[in-house]
Amino acid sequence: MVVDYPEIPEQIPNYKEVLRKGFKFATYRRLRGHGIGAELEMIEAIEILSSGNVTKYLASNPDFCHELLHILKDIKEDLATALQKGVTAGPWGEDYIKALKFVEDC
Repeated sequence: MVVDYPEIPEQIPNYKEVLRKGFKFATYRRLRGHGIGAELEMIEAIEILSSGNVTKYLASNPDFCHELLHILKDIKEDLATALQKGVTAGPWGEDYIKALKFVEDC
């Protein structure tokens, strides 16, 4: 991403505009899937975003996609609250401890 490979975006036309639209698209379901797999799909989505350093990028560039950063912060808060209450897994076994690590940078 922009943080690790700053020379790559310079070679791609409209990189930031396209990236911003992709981030905005990710907000439409608040990173959740649908049905019984919604929580698991949310964790998978934040894992993907984290692996691309999106959480770090948004933390240092909060105006780039405020909506996505807000969603990630909400997820972080929800997971932290669950863990404080001793809930470490979702209803279908989703690992909240693992998930919280992906959004720590927000």
